[in-house]
Amino acid sequence: MSASRAEHRVLIVDDQRQAQVLLARFLKRMGYAVEVASNGLEAVEAVARSRPDVVIMDVEMPLMSGFEATERIREMPGRWLPIVFLSATPDSAALIRALEKGGDDYLVKPIGYSVLRAKMRAVSRTLVLQRELELRNARLDAYKAAEEEQNLAAEHVIRRLASQELLDESVVQHWTAPANLFSGDLVAAALTPMGVLHVMVADGAGHGLAAALTALPVTQPFYRMSEKGYPLSRIVEEINRKIRKLLPVDRFVAATFIAIDFEDRLIEIEEQTAAEAKVILLRMKHVRNPDAVCLHLLDGFLERQERAGKLVALTGVRDDVIGALRNVGIAERLGPSRMFREVKEVWSSTMSAVHWAYEQLGESRCENCPHSQTLAKRETAGAESGWHFKL
Repeated sequence: MSASRAEHRVLIVDDQRQAQVLLARFLKRMGYAVEVASNGLEAVEAVARSRPDVVIMDVEMPLMSGFEATERIREMPGRWLPIVFLSATPDSAALIRALEKGGDDYLVKPIGYSVLRAKMRAVSRTLVLQRELELRNARLDAYKAAEEEQNLAAEHVIRRLASQELLDESVVQHWTAPANLFSGDLVAAALTPMGVLHVMVADGAGHGLAAALTALPVTQPFYRMSEKGYPLSRIVEEINRKIRKLLPVDRFVAATFIAIDFEDRLIEIEEQTAAEAKVILLRMKHVRNPDAVCLHLLDGFLERQERAGKLVALTGVRDDVIGALRNVGIAERLGPSRMFREVKEVWSSTMSAVHWAYEQLGESRCENCPHSQTLAKRETAGAESGWHFKL
């Protein structure tokens, strides 16, 4: 006897005592627990009292027919209950009517043991699958409840770390619309002792909670150093140091810093690159359909870096972006030698750009450089290590 069958209870509904006894004997031999009802009304009461796992229902019975009883049972709440009709009528019209009335299968009297066993095996397989699905749904509900509890705790911590005090003042108007409960989007504001308003707009790489955690390390240096009166340049340096120390190499934070001096009526926008950098490589693999504002900002960035004596190149440039770069003159400014097109191999365009950068600088490598990244070494397997570049 299988354990699953022993757990299944079958309700036999038939007004003929001989049919009840025969069916009960067959089902018990197969390992099922059996309950008996003599008409449709008793069947409805039995299902309401202690819901069985399977119902074998005769069609023609006194007081209430099998069809009427099935309609009432189907109106009851609860899990799916398989109902197998019994009838002495073997034609297809009777089968169709039984299925239309809510039946799941059909048996023709007189019933043989082999046919009944095959039908019950099929029903039992379905019941086992249903129980497994219910168990998985229960686990999923428990997981969802635990996740919601964790999210509420994480949201509380994140909101406390990303202080909203100054953002509630009328002088700062902001709007964010994250797609999920958490996101890497962050707006922060702090006042220096001299009354200068510092504003930071940041975006952590990724989505959801991972992006929010990526952006969090920038909040504490920003608030602490602003309150002590540090300039934006020092604050950005400290934030860079902290995220390089805490975040994995595939995580980063993009941010804009603004200082507003209301007394002197001055606005400072901090855009800092590493002072020691001679070449800047901008990876554009995920840029698609850039709008005019983005292209204008990129063109301004390129112009400022060139004035500062830095060499800038674009890597991972998609074919559908080349046309947009031509339209605004960026492609002409850089020339084909400073636009490395995206290819299927991972990091290949960036590595090609790194080779090009060292050729421009007239250097081959920087021995034992502390800035060489593990990721770069792994992606350039077989190449000599020690290049002086940062990803």
